[in-house]
Parts: sequence; C-alpha cells; structure tokens
Amino acid sequence: MRVLSSGDVAADVLATWRVPSRVVVYATSGLALAHAGFAESPRSEATVQVTVPADRTVWNTSVSLARPDLADPVLVAWDVLRTGGPDAPEAARHLKHATFDRGRGDNIGG
Repeated sequence: MRVLSSGDVAADVLATWRVPSRVVVYATSGLALAHAGFAESPRSEATVQVTVPADRTVWNTSVSLARPDLADPVLVAWDVLRTGGPDAPEAARHLKHATFDRGRGDNIGG
C-alpha cells in the first residue's frame, strides 16, 4: 500500500512553521486504524483523516518531490487551508514561499 502525508504534517516537513494539529493521509486503500486504537469521529473533530482518492494523479504529482512520501505541495497547502484555524492562510503562504518562491527573488502573495 502506498501512503502520502499531507496537510499540517507534510507542511511541517516542507516548511516548518505551524505545529501540526491534524494528520491528512492519502492511501491506495483503506487503513484499519481501529487496530491502532483510533475511533471514528465527525470530520470536524478528527485528528487523522484518511482519504482513498478517486483521482489517482495524487501519486503522479508526488513523484516530483525529493520526498515521495509527501503529497504535492499544492495539495498540501489545500489540506492546510481545509484544516482551518486562524493561522491557516499564513501557514499556506509559508509553504508557498518555501516550495515555490525561494530562489526566484520574489514573494508573490506572501
């Protein structure tokens, strides 16, 4: 099974700035998290979110990273924004700067 980290956890690897509060994982099949002591909860209260994507391109776009265990930075930023919190937009800007703006001499949008 292939698993990609995303959201706050992946953002912490790519651009350490915000303390991760939720784990977002993309997997090729479902994970038996109950065996690890996790219980199902509403999405708004979840600390771990596992998604088996219908769109298989998440695996192709992650290949371009030096860390193939992480989702594409654009997907990571989207998941950070979905996780929410008052600092989510700023966290996404830090991620954008660390992954796209460095070396270009500009800091568009952040």
